[in-house]
Amino acid sequence: MERSPILEKMERRYRYFPVFVAIYEVLGILSLVLMCVWTGVWAGGWGWYGTSAEFNVHPVLMMLGLTFFHGNGMLVFRVMRNQNIKLLKFIHMTFMAIGAVAVVFGLIAVFGYHNWAGFSNMYSIHSWMGIAVVLFYFIQLTLGVTAFLLPCTPLSFGATLLPIHMFGGMAIYGGACATMLVGLYERVYMLLTTSYSSLGSEAVTVNILGLVMGLACIVVLYIVSKDAWRRREVHVVTHTTRTEEEHHTHGRHTPPR
Repeated sequence: MERSPILEKMERRYRYFPVFVAIYEVLGILSLVLMCVWTGVWAGGWGWYGTSAEFNVHPVLMMLGLTFFHGNGMLVFRVMRNQNIKLLKFIHMTFMAIGAVAVVFGLIAVFGYHNWAGFSNMYSIHSWMGIAVVLFYFIQLTLGVTAFLLPCTPLSFGATLLPIHMFGGMAIYGGACATMLVGLYERVYMLLTTSYSSLGSEAVTVNILGLVMGLACIVVLYIVSKDAWRRREVHVVTHTTRTEEEHHTHGRHTPPR
C-alpha cells in the first residue's frame, strides 16, 4: 500500500524531535537529582516549621513546579500531538496545576523559614524576580483555564490569547530559570563564603547544577519555539465529503500549538 506523502513529510519533520525531548527529560531529571543531593546532603536536609532545614524545601519545590512540571506541560501538545485536543488541554492544565501547588508550598517554606530565623522578606533581587515570575505564572494559569477550558468563553478570545499564552509560557520558564540561578548563587555564596573559590565537592555540584538548569532551559525553549514541531490538525482525506472535524475539533477551532 502506497504511503501518504503527507505522513512521510511529517515523519521527516519530526525526525529529531524525540532526541531533543529525551535530552530535555534527562537534563530535567538530572537537575532535580542534583538539587536534592545538594539540599539533602550538604545543605542540611529537609524540614518543616521552625527548623533551618525548612529553607531547603523551597528550591526543590520551586524547581519542581516552575521548571519540571511547567516544562513538561509545555511539551504536551508536541509529544502527544496526535491525541484529542480536549485530552491534551486537560493534561496540560494538570501539569500546570500540580506545578502551582508545588510553588505555593515552596513559598510557604521560604517565608516560614525567614520568619522563624528573624530574617527580612523580599529584600533581594532573587526574591523580587521570584515573586514576579510566580505572579505571572498564576495569571497565565488563570487566563489559560478561562480561555481554553471554559465552554462559555468566546472563541475569539481564545484565538487572540493563544500566541500571547504561548509566548508567556516560554517567558515564564526562562524567567524562572534566571531567578533560580540568581538564588542558587546567593545561597551557595552565603553558605560557603570564602571556601567557594576552592571548588570543593559542594561547589562543583552546585556549579554543575547551574549548568544543567541552563541547558535544560535552552533545550525546552528550542523545542517549544520550533515552528515545524508545533501541533497541527492533519487529515488524510479518503472520501469526497469533508467532515466538520477537518476544520474544527469538537466545536472549537484549534490553531497550531
